[in-house]
Amino acid sequence: MSSTTKLQFARKKLLLTEIPFQLRVVSYLRISCSVAQKEDLRYSNLMRALISHDVDWWKTCRINMAGGLTSSDPTINALLHPIEALYQSESLLLAA
Repeated sequence: MSSTTKLQFARKKLLLTEIPFQLRVVSYLRISCSVAQKEDLRYSNLMRALISHDVDWWKTCRINMAGGLTSSDPTINALLHPIEALYQSESLLLAA
């Protein structure tokens, strides 16, 4: 499965309202991190950082108009930024 296909699949999972929000968010992050090739975007590192900051970090999150994940907490938003940047770079590649 290509990186673009995986990212599209992750975004679809995030938008499925039949699944509890926490599970959608975790699944989205796991799939997204599997696409990233950088060590600092490993799923375990990201989850450790999120949980260290706030055990209920996912409760501060929402799905934005673009279908991505954002948080009302600036620290969590900063931790999620590399994931969202990954989607932006893939969107630019698809548009080219």
